[in-house]
This record gives sequence, structure tokens and C-alpha cells, in this order.
Amino acid sequence: MRDFQRLALAALIDSGDLRPALEAGITAEHFPAYADIWSFVEQYVRRNGKAPTRQIMEARYPQLDLPVGQQEEVGALIDHLKHDWLYERASSLIDEASQLLLRDEPQDAVAYLQSQSRTLAGHSSDGRQDANLLSDWDRFFQEAVGRIEATQNGNLRGITTGFQTLDERTGGLDVGELVTVVARQGEGKSWALMHMAVSAVMQGKRVCFFPLEMSATQVAFRMHVMFQSRLDPKGQLRNSALVQGKGYNLAAYRAFLERLEEEVPGELIMCQSDRQFSPTQVLAKLQEHRPDVIVIDYLTLMGLSGRELEGWSDIRILTKELKSLASEFGTPIVVAAQANRVATNRKGPPELADIAFGDAIGMDSDRVISFKKMSNRVTHGRVIKNRHGDDLRKDLWLYTDYNRGQIMEIEQDRAIQIIDEDKDHEA
Repeated sequence: MRDFQRLALAALIDSGDLRPALEAGITAEHFPAYADIWSFVEQYVRRNGKAPTRQIMEARYPQLDLPVGQQEEVGALIDHLKHDWLYERASSLIDEASQLLLRDEPQDAVAYLQSQSRTLAGHSSDGRQDANLLSDWDRFFQEAVGRIEATQNGNLRGITTGFQTLDERTGGLDVGELVTVVARQGEGKSWALMHMAVSAVMQGKRVCFFPLEMSATQVAFRMHVMFQSRLDPKGQLRNSALVQGKGYNLAAYRAFLERLEEEVPGELIMCQSDRQFSPTQVLAKLQEHRPDVIVIDYLTLMGLSGRELEGWSDIRILTKELKSLASEFGTPIVVAAQANRVATNRKGPPELADIAFGDAIGMDSDRVISFKKMSNRVTHGRVIKNRHGDDLRKDLWLYTDYNRGQIMEIEQDRAIQIIDEDKDHEA
């Protein structure tokens, strides 16, 4: 294998043209024995617009012994590089899946094979998914027509978040987005995610909700009071009563639940996992349920291929895999993430730098919304990243009565008034 890498490197240098390799997706990964050398070649091309000569290579790497006369074999050598790379990766993939099988985790093994094989397939792509933007414009034009028709009919182009100001400015959750909700512990992340999930379901969408922090019963009780707040605002159901098992009419609760499927236009699927939850299981549920939205509460409770996260590098892998899944299936994925202690000292919601466990979460997210609890009934929200539109920096002021399942936007002046009332009450 090392000889073929050396032959391919010599062929590309002597040909003076790296385009065949770059167009074929060749990277330093395909030159494991010469990765640093190939990285230098790529950097040289970016800076100088041409490949380095043999003389430059020999001067920089005097121990490098490149054979001559290989430039006519560039195509065949590139194919061999890709073949060797795929062979090694496929072998490693099978080994990893075998380890999962040995731990008696066949579902994880299958999901892992499905997830990782997508990457391998991409490296052997023949380019049929590419689009010539000068000639293949019709499908993009039709997408524009559909979005205009949706807005003219008073609809969103995407899926509602349930936050009116945000929906009006962004069009809702868009195809393939990774959206992150950030807050300190106990400041409303889970409620915000449930609000977004319920809002999408009320729009007629199918939502897969992954509760990694709470039990299925806790989530179900919260969701039920949120549906009641929309379908029957005068209803007497309270989350605290459901949790405590007292203080409500059991027959009325049953009657309400029996009406839900008929009155709610979408579907809400709560996905459970008794093993370490990872992107491979997200993939499995995407394939099983074909949801319109995935909601995960919360990000850093996830793992990678059957193991726990071990540091910022794992977080980077995790967010990239989730973004890849969102893009491939065209399904928005909404996750919650923790803010660090620095956010506690801010007067307003957390900033991107306040996201715990490194920068990768903010970098890979298309949109980041942060929240800070200002009083018992008021939460201050802000859009702190919006990759596909204007830099909103838009503030949201929310009145919250979680016990009744209520989250609603209010004007800032009214929010400040309620904050003052809450402070007087606490005093």
C-alpha cells in the first residue's frame, strides 16, 4: 500500500496538475504514509495556484524517493488510492460492528453500520448528486416558488418553533438545520424544547422526541398540560398535580387523553433507549419513523457508538454527525446544550462563548437560541446565531407558567413589569 501512495504522489507531482486528485476527493487521509507531505502539496497549490515541482519537493524532503515516469498512470493510481482507503475503512467498520455484537448489542451494530457506510459511500460517489448551478436551476426555482406560495398563504416556509417573533424573522425550522437551545441548568431548556415539539405537532408535523434527562412519564405529563393549554385553555390540568398524584379529576384527564389523537393534527413519538444513546440510534429512528423534526434533550447526555463522550473532540464528532444526519434526511434536528458558569454573571441570555464543552456546538449549529430565567414567570430569550439569514440578535420575552404548560411571548415592557412584581412577591 505504501508503494502505491508513493507512486501516486510522484505521478501527481510530475504531471503538475492536482485537479484529478482533488476532484476525486483525495485528501491526506488517502496518504497515511505521506500525510504531512500531501498536506504541504495542497497548501502549496492554494497559495501558488500550481503544484510544486519535483525540485521543490526534493529540496523540502531530501529523504523522499519519488520514482519517475508515473504521470501517465495518474487515473489508475488515484483509483487504487481510493480502493485501498475504502478497504481499510470498511475493515475497521466491520471490526467496530463486531465489537458491538460481542457486547450483545445487535441493534447498535446495525445502526452503526448504516451510519458509517454513508460516509464510505460518499467517497465512492460518481458525482450524480452534483448540480450545475448555471443549467440545473429548475429544482431550485421550484423550491423558491413553493416558499413564496407558503408565505402568501399565511404559512411558514419551514416548521414553526412556537416562538412567533423567531418564526416571522426566520421562516421557522428549515430543511437540514441543526438548531441548539442553550441555557443554564433549570432555566427552561427542556420546556423550550417541548414547546417547539408541541408547536410542530400542532402544525401537523411528525416529531421524534428523545428525552435523555427525564423519564417517559415526566415528559408525557408535561406534554399533556402543554396540549391542554392550546386545546382547552380553561382546563384544570396541572403538571404538579400529575406528578404528585393528587388534586385533579382522573376521569376528566382520561377523557382529555382520549380526544388528543383526534384533535391534534400531527404525531409525537417519544423515542426511548436503554443503551448509550448516539447518532446511530438517531439514524435508526429517522429511517423507522421518517419524522419532520427530531428533538433531543439534551446533547451532552449522548454518546458515540456505544460509549460515553470523553472530551471536546468527541463533542465535535457528535455535532458533525448530527448535522450530517439533518442534511442527508432534510430533517431539522433541535438539541439542548448547557451554558457554563460564565453565563450566570450575564445580565441577559448566554452568548456563544458560554456554551459548555467547547466551541463545536455553536460552530456546527445553524441557529442558536439562548435563554435566561429572569424571574419566576419571565424568561429572556435571544437568537445568538443565525447562519442562513441576517444576524438577528433578536430578543424574545416569554411569560411562562410551566405548571399550566404555558409559554407565550409578551412585550418587553410587560416582561419588566412582571419581573418587578415577582421580585416584590419574593421579598
